[in-house]
Amino acid sequence: MLVRTLITAAALLLPAAASAQSFNCRYARFADEVAICQSPLLSRLDERMSRIFYETRNDIDGTRDELDADQDAWLRTRRSCGRDDACIEDAYRDRIRELRAY
Repeated sequence: MLVRTLITAAALLLPAAASAQSFNCRYARFADEVAICQSPLLSRLDERMSRIFYETRNDIDGTRDELDADQDAWLRTRRSCGRDDACIEDAYRDRIRELRAY
């Protein structure tokens, strides 16, 4: 009985552990955040974009204000996608390209 309970508990935790994103899905409030939490692809893109953003931010010699403002604007754009996975994916791919060119 205990073994079956442990196996069931582990199986329930695996999907959550398989996806990674830059924010805690427990606090996802907006439709785009929920879509990201439910999609392994979007979760991976979110994690990649976040990593590149912080690498870029750490490499900037001067003020980070412009990059932070760009990121805030981008988040508003992503939020406007709602639950449209294709729109969110395009937003991530565009932002990753922008950050790499920064």
